Amino acid sequence: MDVMLWSIVLVGSLGWAFLTRFLIQIRPCAYAQRPLTPTELAYLAGGPRRVVEVCVVRLHETKALRLSRTTGQFRAIQGSLWADAVEELVLDRASSAISLRGLSNWIYRSDKVKAVRDRLVEEGLANGPAQSLRARRAVYPALVLHLLAFVVLFLGETDLVFLPFVGLAMSLILLRWKLPLRTAAGRRALNSSPAVEPLTVNAVIYGGVGAHPDVETRRAIRKGSVPSTESGSGLVSTTCSVAGGYSCGSSCGSSSSSSSCGSSSSSCGSSSSSCGGGGGCGGGGGGS
Repeated sequence: MDVMLWSIVLVGSLGWAFLTRFLIQIRPCAYAQRPLTPTELAYLAGGPRRVVEVCVVRLHETKALRLSRTTGQFRAIQGSLWADAVEELVLDRASSAISLRGLSNWIYRSDKVKAVRDRLVEEGLANGPAQSLRARRAVYPALVLHLLAFVVLFLGETDLVFLPFVGLAMSLILLRWKLPLRTAAGRRALNSSPAVEPLTVNAVIYGGVGAHPDVETRRAIRKGSVPSTESGSGLVSTTCSVAGGYSCGSSCGSSSSSSSCGSSSSSCGSSSSSCGGGGGCGGGGGGS
């Protein structure tokens, strides 16, 4: 086989994988132009952890949750009302003091949040496990083809061995490349949705808790929480001391230990301060 033939095989096999991903992104949309709920917008903007963040902020804004300025923990106000199933779960988990990080870790994989995702997937606005599996399966033919070719050509000691090696490497990259969180239709729906929530909630929907306009509230939350910065790529990551200044590490009050934040010498709180300030970890503190 010459270089030209292997180039055609390389482009053809990988092209099928790219075409499959493209078709998934532009698949027919069943979205009926209905108003999206705050939790749906939150999922499209930032994924499952963003859903929890938005629900917590909404409940705090409606005085259903009290935030301790000392520990950065939330506690539900008895008798408070909720707007949807996720908010109900938040209030249930916050019956005792708990940080945003603790709430997120408990809830973001719950059936209530998955129901939000499944509804968006059904309407063609988001990608779910089935779409991810379909995208991975489209890479398998290229992966097997180039793996076998690499072994055969390597044993044959031919100069063409680099071509299937390139195809194999690109197949592995495609296999690990996650689908975007939202589809093309989901991106359009997110960008065209009117701002019907209060300014604070809208800011958190699109930017996470780091975009909370109230500095004191943001500072209190970061004492015990690490927010998500999930992007449309579907990747989940955390940030430390950026755009809202969160601490990286274990939650104060919800854990017996705290991790240091990056290369900084500070622990679970603001720079060079100890966990939870002078009030200690797990303490009460004033609420808002």
